[in-house]
Amino acid sequence: MFRNSGLWLAATFLLAPALLWGQGFSGFLETTTPPPPKTYVEFDHYTAKVGEIVTLTVRVFPVTGWYLYSILVSPADGPEPTRIVTSTATHLAVGVLQETQPEWVEDEAFGVKLPVHRQAFVLTQRFKIAEGAKSGVQDWKGELHFQSCNQRICAPLQRLALTAPLEVDQDL
Repeated sequence: MFRNSGLWLAATFLLAPALLWGQGFSGFLETTTPPPPKTYVEFDHYTAKVGEIVTLTVRVFPVTGWYLYSILVSPADGPEPTRIVTSTATHLAVGVLQETQPEWVEDEAFGVKLPVHRQAFVLTQRFKIAEGAKSGVQDWKGELHFQSCNQRICAPLQRLALTAPLEVDQDL
């Protein structure tokens, strides 16, 4: 029937599975990790002096069809709350992380009503510039920790690196 049995075997074992997975099973192995949300990070001032308190604003734009959990979620409920983790010693957190009003939804994945963000939202954190901070640009560096879900699946905890420039001026 086939003149070259090697060619037939290659087509059967290499091409057929690729065609099946690419066509007949599209969506079957849906990714559990959506693209990260878009973010925009900035301070309320471009310059600050040592000891001054500045506010960091993080605008978060969730991927369409996915939502992020609020900072108000208790890990006891199941999902991970959204939070900001700072990795620079120049910027000392003052007070607690704030967020715009979340939407409360019945979460099918965890079986409870939870606060989430489906639309763009804002996180704000106040920081004091540490004593001994050097003059010049002292970038705030940190991470946004979040968990994304849609109506069918939840992705594991994700981390997104964030940076915001701030010039420290000793002479202000």
